[in-house]
This record gives sequence, structure tokens and C-alpha cells, in this order.
Amino acid sequence: MIIRKLLFVFFIFSCSFLTSANAQTNLVQNPSFEIFDTCPHLQWKIRYAVGWNSFNDTPDYFNSCDTINPQFSVPYNWGGYQQAASGSAYSAFGAYLSHIFKGTNHREFIGGTLLSSLVKGVEYFVSFEVAPSVSKQIFTNCAIDHIGATFSTKPFTSNHPAPITNNPQVYEKNIITDTTTWTRVFGSFIADSAYNYVIIGNFFDDAHTDTLMLQGNDTCFAYYYLDDVCVSTDSSYALNYVLGIDEVNDREIMSVFPNPSSGMFKFQSETNKKRLVIDVYNVLGEEIYSQALRQTQGDNNIDLSNQPAGIYLYKVLTEKGEFVASGKLVVQK
Repeated sequence: MIIRKLLFVFFIFSCSFLTSANAQTNLVQNPSFEIFDTCPHLQWKIRYAVGWNSFNDTPDYFNSCDTINPQFSVPYNWGGYQQAASGSAYSAFGAYLSHIFKGTNHREFIGGTLLSSLVKGVEYFVSFEVAPSVSKQIFTNCAIDHIGATFSTKPFTSNHPAPITNNPQVYEKNIITDTTTWTRVFGSFIADSAYNYVIIGNFFDDAHTDTLMLQGNDTCFAYYYLDDVCVSTDSSYALNYVLGIDEVNDREIMSVFPNPSSGMFKFQSETNKKRLVIDVYNVLGEEIYSQALRQTQGDNNIDLSNQPAGIYLYKVLTEKGEFVASGKLVVQK
């Protein structure tokens, strides 16, 4: 409970900081599934990813922290081999399960909590990354169209699942078949309610879903990995969203690697601005590190190895306090 409260404080702090810095904002909490309260060692544990839950049936959660049962690790797991789109975690859902398995129109939906309610009448841009699984172990062998996102003012459960409407706010019309590279689904809509939740899945019934067998030629089971979910009022930001862990305001100005790391981070700057300063904050908003960058072009080493594992927020400013970049650092022990 304490961890969740601290994470909530962190998200509110980071969101307000980014807004004050005129940076774009992603309204999705834990958009890349990096933050967890329990490392997944079993199936059906999407609820272990903070801010996410099942809105129907048994979607899964994968994280490289799983060293006990590699069935739910990254990049290798029971769905096959898939590197994360960014970071070291992702989720997965059954997008089309033949009636032989579960019955007609059976779906798995992943629901995420938004950091703030959508504003009625405002246009929002939505993006997320998906990749189909092909695995003999769990019989995944098929690709479909209409993977999409819908929004709700209330959460759902398996007993009261999100509805199949054939009309989600955003969806991909084409069949997504690429099992090697992540495919970005992107679209926009004007909010007609103060939605609090984003839901990812296939919201079209079997009759309106096209399928393509990727392996075998019998029963279709489409299972998709999911990563990097973004909801924003900025179209360019949503279209080009990468992971919040490296959520710099201008990626051509500042890059950070490796991230996550054990505490040593290398900042690579390509800006001509002089005398930059980097400040790092913990989840309580307390400054725990500050350093003048040695040079405005080239590499700078930041040492957080004496800090506990967790997520930290950084900002880079000029000597006059002008904003240059911001983002998050993940320390893993």
C-alpha cells in the first residue's frame, strides 16, 4: 500500500513537472508496464503492473525481473521470443480465441488507469505498440485486424467485461502480422465523456474480425504483446511516443543509456547550449543528485549506484534555469 502511495505521488509530481516545463504529457499511468508491485512468475498477472488490470478474462504480464519461471520473463517467455518495445516489460492479451477454446466472441481486455479524466470536447491522440505471438507451447498461431483502444468511465472485470461494440474509438484496420518488429497503432478521437480508463483489445465480434493463419491451418488463436501505451492531446508526441523512462523533451538534444541500469547512466548531449545542470529527484520529489555537465556536447556520466532500486525523475536546465530535457531513470539492483 505504501509503495502504491509513493508511486501515486511520483506520477502526480512528474506529470505536474512536465506540464510546468512545457513538455508533452502522457495520460496513461505506467505506460510501458515497467513499474510493478509483484514480479510476475505465473500466468494471468496483469494486475501486478501498477495501474493495469484485467477488464475481461486473463491477460498476462511479462517482465525481465522473472528469474524463477522464465515463462513470464523478457525477452523469452511462453509466447516465444520478443524484446520489449522499450524498457524490460510488456503485457499480452488474447485478441481472438476460436469458439473451440472459449466460445464465440471471447476476448481478453487490458484496462489502464488514466492520470486524469479526459475532458469532454477535447481531441485526444492514442498510440500503442503490438506484436503477435507465434508459439507451439500455448498454440498461438494467428493474426487479426481491428486491434484497438476504447475508453470508459468505469473499470470492468471478467464477471462484468468491457463490451464488444464493433465501434472502439481507435483501431487498426489492417491485419497486424509482424512478429519481429513492433507495430504502432495510432488514431484520434474527440472525448464525449470524462473517461478515466483506457482499454486495449479487439472490440469487434468474430463476424467483423478478419484472421490470417501464421502457423498451421486449423484453429485461430491470436495473442498479442502490448507495450508503450500513450494518450495525449499532442498528436506528434503520441505518434512518436517512446518509453517514459527516456521521455526527454527533445530526443535530438539529450539521450540516456543504459536505462535501466545498476546506477551508472551515460548522458549524451548534442545541444550547443552551455553550462547545463542535471538534477535528479526521488518519488517524493526530493532532489537527491545535482551535477553540472562537464561538456555540452558529448558524454556525461551520472552515478546513482548508491541509491536504492526504483524510478527517478531527472531534468536538465541551463544556468539561467531554461528547460532543456526531462525524463525518468530506472535503477535496478
